[in-house]
Amino acid sequence: MEPAKVYFSDLRTDEISTLEKLRRLMKAAGFEQIDFKDKYVAVKLHFGEPGNMAYLRPNWARVVCDYVRALGGKPFLTDCNTLYVGGRANALDHLDSAMRNGYSPMTTGAQCIIADGLKGDDYDLVPIRGGKYLRAAKIGRAIMDADIFISLTHAKGHPAAGFGGALKNIGMGCGSRAGKEEMHSSGKPVVDQDKCIGCGKCIENCAHNGPHIENGKCTILKFKCTGCARCISVCPMHAIHPDFGIANEVLNCKIAEYAKAVVDGRPSFHIALALDVSPSCDCEAFNDVAMVPNVGMFASFDPVALDTACADKINAQPANPNSVIAHAHDHPHDHFAAAHPDTDWRAAVEHGYGIELDLQMTADGRIVVFHDEDLMRMCASPLKIEQASYAQLVQYNLGQTHEKIPLFSQVLREVDGRVPLIVEIKSTEQVETVCLKVYDLLRRYPGDYCIESMNPLIVSWFYKNAPQVMRGQLATRFESGSKIGSAALGGMMFNFLSKPHFVAYNNRFAADSRAFSFCKACGAMTVGWTIREQDYEAATKMYDAIIFEGFEPPVKY
Repeated sequence: MEPAKVYFSDLRTDEISTLEKLRRLMKAAGFEQIDFKDKYVAVKLHFGEPGNMAYLRPNWARVVCDYVRALGGKPFLTDCNTLYVGGRANALDHLDSAMRNGYSPMTTGAQCIIADGLKGDDYDLVPIRGGKYLRAAKIGRAIMDADIFISLTHAKGHPAAGFGGALKNIGMGCGSRAGKEEMHSSGKPVVDQDKCIGCGKCIENCAHNGPHIENGKCTILKFKCTGCARCISVCPMHAIHPDFGIANEVLNCKIAEYAKAVVDGRPSFHIALALDVSPSCDCEAFNDVAMVPNVGMFASFDPVALDTACADKINAQPANPNSVIAHAHDHPHDHFAAAHPDTDWRAAVEHGYGIELDLQMTADGRIVVFHDEDLMRMCASPLKIEQASYAQLVQYNLGQTHEKIPLFSQVLREVDGRVPLIVEIKSTEQVETVCLKVYDLLRRYPGDYCIESMNPLIVSWFYKNAPQVMRGQLATRFESGSKIGSAALGGMMFNFLSKPHFVAYNNRFAADSRAFSFCKACGAMTVGWTIREQDYEAATKMYDAIIFEGFEPPVKY
């Protein structure tokens, strides 16, 4: 596949209008390759929340619309309604806000249409081909009715996504109110009680009655919260922050999948303007000082490449001395992470990791997802998994959370085929029972998976009873038990019984293992576990694949 091209222009000029520079940039990027003749053209942008002064001026939209008309197209400007209280929560207020900020047929040469209708419930359910987190996207109907899609994006920060670029403009922006809720629901905010002063700003700006103040302190009612993150932005004490964990990554991945649904199968073109690069979104009724000096204009047929180039260029700029990131030291080369350290904006352009799951069977025959043989490390209890009923296990919380040990069936329903699974079945004397139960559950799983185990009898069971299932033999240097047994297991001497598709060896000992070297020399697929960041470069040269933790390597799935 030919690498995507992104075209760039700075904002310097002494002869022609900057607006004309944008038109020339679009031409150079191949805009005229699109057949616009008699086609409806959706130009997706952000009209700006009233009170915000960083949003794109309508003059930029005029350039795009005039160019489309000159090529025979019928452009219209569009956006979808918001989840939160403000000037754009319904179509009437939304259009009033657009007019207030200068967007009208007179100034832009095009009509403004709110794509998801009066109340935000007019949408098309659009399949997401290859979606890992979502199967379909709820996209504003007018956007899907268009023949051609153009995004005009103001590059900036964002309190939940980290970076507000083309993917954010397309994915989140084109989602109906229900679609926005679906994307945002990956993570809910939490309140630092020590910082909260009970001012009620969060309540004023929430459309769903999520914040609740009692005894002068706010809490977020998770069952009412949609995760729109508006409360995070308006809190004057910075007491509210995302409780995302990896869920903010999921948010950005969902945004990317929604963006794919919008552009998939029809002509599209994408423009980003990196000027007035505010730390937060144009959804705010205010804007802070720009994080960096104005950068320039970008254009491409590929929104992912556009976002990457745009973010890289912004991150290469010096921080404005009076901006929110002026004295940030934690992320010197990532202005977006410095402004919003709880976010992970890169996940939108690079997601696709599989999940490794460790399975064990309880005393009452339930298959649970849990790594350790007992609860000591996670729950401070010596109770062993195989000696406890599931009812006993769910009496314990995991660590300092309210989470419980999940059933394998629950995890499968939650993942629902969105990412591949690496299923490790822990060693047990009840091989037949465990394998039957696990396979019965996996047969109904809609996504890709493989199984692996330290126990060659488990791997062998799948070879004999489900040979179509990809299987792997886990191994390491064993330093306890009988010398003969340890040598046999560490040397993978039972592979003739299990016929594994791949061998997965402990990275600490793989280089010194003759058995591993022999398997590799024979052409076996090799996997290294568990790889940390400092070992990544060497591991990529040694193994065909890796099982990793504690960092995010480039996605290869």
